Amino acid sequence: EVLVALGSLATNLGQATIDAVDWESTAFDVSAGGSLIVNVHYNEEVTVATAAPLMVVTNGQEGSGSAANFTLTMDGTLPVTSDKLTFSTSVGAAAGTIGAGDVLSIGAQTINLNGGTMVDKIGGGNAERAISAAQGTAGGTITAIA
Repeated sequence: EVLVALGSLATNLGQATIDAVDWESTAFDVSAGGSLIVNVHYNEEVTVATAAPLMVVTNGQEGSGSAANFTLTMDGTLPVTSDKLTFSTSVGAAAGTIGAGDVLSIGAQTINLNGGTMVDKIGGGNAERAISAAQGTAGGTITAIA
């Protein structure tokens, strides 16, 4: 009863959890190259320190791309404290790793700490790192164009 009376205190005392994932853009032009950028949204602030975490996006290879997946590194100067973590990687123009028609997606996975730490800012406990299949699907896809 006390937690109900204090509103969001129950959320703030619990482990930071992933609310959603999404793409920063809606398209990728193979001929121009560019960055693949994914945002991971938490229900409260987390602090990342020591090393930048990694996550993976999958290339369905429906077109002619040679890479089955891409590893994205969290952006920012450590330590980072935020409720949104941004991960990215650069792909060169006409690199061959992504081909026109390839569909890029965010699959179920656990964010790799890469030797670093990711903790709940308020409670100090480890923040959740699991991205569910449902969250990945809700994040959408990008279809590469020529």
